[in-house]
Amino acid sequence: MPFSEDAKAQIKEEVALHTHKYHETLDELVSTYRDALDDIEKTKTAYRNTIVELNAWKWVVRFLFLLLLGGTVWGVAKYQDIIDNRIAQHVFKMDRLPTAISLAESSNWRGALVVLNDVKEDFTKAEFKPSKEFKDGFYPNYLWVMCQPDLGRETDGSFVGQPQWDDLNRDRDYSDLVTAGTFRYDDGFNSSLAFCTLKFVGKDRNNLSIARSYFQAALDGAEPGRKSPRLFNLAMLDLIEEKNDSAREKLKQAEELNPGQFKNSDLWIYRNTMMNSNEFIIYDTVYHQRQNGDFRKFYEDFLKQFAPKDSSSKANPKPQNKQ
Repeated sequence: MPFSEDAKAQIKEEVALHTHKYHETLDELVSTYRDALDDIEKTKTAYRNTIVELNAWKWVVRFLFLLLLGGTVWGVAKYQDIIDNRIAQHVFKMDRLPTAISLAESSNWRGALVVLNDVKEDFTKAEFKPSKEFKDGFYPNYLWVMCQPDLGRETDGSFVGQPQWDDLNRDRDYSDLVTAGTFRYDDGFNSSLAFCTLKFVGKDRNNLSIARSYFQAALDGAEPGRKSPRLFNLAMLDLIEEKNDSAREKLKQAEELNPGQFKNSDLWIYRNTMMNSNEFIIYDTVYHQRQNGDFRKFYEDFLKQFAPKDSSSKANPKPQNKQ
């Protein structure tokens, strides 16, 4: 049966909308990829400098061994092998951070977490003493991986990463980094802290206010193009507390800043995408810890105000896939 003109127009409109969104998503992925390459290049530069320094110390140690200990030719050769082996092990251990970042950029979050766990466990070993600069690069990436909704949950219902989060908060170097304020207004660092707080501090009634403060810090420090996601995060926290007016205002601001990706009517049209996501599970879990009720229904009822007025057929679409 041929399509009516109205149906053709609607199909054309939805195809254009999807195409526009895919282009925006692709642009964002390209931007993220370039940022990751810059970070990896900076890390590689730091590693190369460390290797140069280690090689210099290698020759100093060789000289001292020969001068002070009077070792035989066999002894010098043997000790040289030991030093070379130590250096090779150190380089291998430091190379695991770029490996973890690469796994994370490929959305292999659990694989990245395993590698970062190994690096973290080596911090206490005598043969691996990472510099402050290395740790300042390690902790933000550790949090970034740990906070990811796509890590999923354990069989007991807890979020993957809970033991790592508990251990991290007993780490004095990490605590010093947070209190030092180096990343006080860093968008990525603070949003990672916010999601980790929502995931792993659920039994604490203050977790919502703590997460809100981190999302607000992320919003304050974000570039203009990154403010809309943080406004959306804050709006979701408002909805968890059933503060509809405050949530509506933040979503309006998000749309004004980025109408392409945060159009309020699209929140209704593609609501199933959000409600079927792992990110929504986090919000839903926190809501159930604080309120009596069904957050999915509450969220959907709230979004009805954004439903397009000109087409009832858009009110209940099939679940969409952002990828």
